[in-house]
Amino acid sequence: MDVLRGWVISLCATLIFMTAVELILPDNSTKKYVKFVLGLILIAVIINPFIRLFTRNSINVDNFITKYENAVNVQSDNGGSSSATEERFFSNLEKNCEEIIKKDLNGTNTNVKIIGKLDMKDTKVDIDHLEVYVGSNGNTDDINKTSNDITKKQLISSVSKQIKSILSKELNIDEKKIYVYKGE
Repeated sequence: MDVLRGWVISLCATLIFMTAVELILPDNSTKKYVKFVLGLILIAVIINPFIRLFTRNSINVDNFITKYENAVNVQSDNGGSSSATEERFFSNLEKNCEEIIKKDLNGTNTNVKIIGKLDMKDTKVDIDHLEVYVGSNGNTDDINKTSNDITKKQLISSVSKQIKSILSKELNIDEKKIYVYKGE
């Protein structure tokens, strides 16, 4: 009898909660999604006693939560997935930088390579340096060779200065960490 009484109380409380939420919601496109979620909650409350009847209270929610937390911790400790995340992060950041330069410099085609590290635990990005390769439509009047082992032609032009300024402001890094080269 106590089980039935508890179920009726839960059902009534859920219906009151649902009614209050529906009254508070504005009439917009999200209302149908909220109603859907509330309907799922109501279904869960209605079938809860039947699940308990068939499982004889053998379902322990705490065990499920603990197993899920352990699975998430194991996945986050896996080094392979974090390096894949780092690669995707820097790839997206490089594409965003290319789009920003293209927009700000009237269609100048560039290829950006970011060398850095992503710390997932502290949510920090440490950018060692950026390499920007300007396409043929960039102004390449003055060219200077760098002293690196790899022979790259570093640009010293107004386009180079503009690119350094744009990326420095956007990424909040020092302009000395940004190297602009003639297209590769």
